[in-house]
Amino acid sequence: MNSLKSNIIKLKTEGKSTKEIAGKLGCHIDSVYYHVNETTKENLKKRTKRYLKTHAGILMKKVAEFKRPSRRKGRSDNPRKSFMCKVYHFKHVGDKKNMDFTYKDVLKKIGNDIEVSPSGRFASGKRPVCYLTGRKIDLNNPKSYSLDHKNPSSKGGNNELENLGVCSSEANRVKSDLTLTELLDICKDIVSYNLKPSELRDWANDLDEHNSV
Repeated sequence: MNSLKSNIIKLKTEGKSTKEIAGKLGCHIDSVYYHVNETTKENLKKRTKRYLKTHAGILMKKVAEFKRPSRRKGRSDNPRKSFMCKVYHFKHVGDKKNMDFTYKDVLKKIGNDIEVSPSGRFASGKRPVCYLTGRKIDLNNPKSYSLDHKNPSSKGGNNELENLGVCSSEANRVKSDLTLTELLDICKDIVSYNLKPSELRDWANDLDEHNSV
């Protein structure tokens, strides 16, 4: 801290006015304003930094972040950017990051004739289907689908294009980090445990009719 600044701060703490300090030290009044404001900002920054480390400060920060509009909000307005983001995250799970395929390669994999408009929306023609349920996927609704590792990373699955499958968000939450075989085994147990024999027969008949369509 230079001598002028230290003298200004000293006189200010003694209760002197800005005009009195400028007259006493023989400096311009703007210099007094500058050094006082600079010191006030530094002290405020230090106090804020200490406060944010307290329980109350941490809570206040979380509340502020919750109220703040998501920085990713813009991506949901541009389905193509959302899709590109999902592809990026798929490729960067774990430390296997050197995958050289692009979002266009993924689009080709899940549906050859999927087109994208200049505004970033996907054409409403042929829609890809969830690889787990067979239900159609709306790529213009980013929250409704996921790009899943068919063989989970936790089970040794890689980030290659062959291991990527598009599925509904609901189906992906159910699958979690299970393999398809593990998921089917659990589904069989759920069905057999919750349905009566007559209901199982009806369910099987409905399944046969569904598959024959």
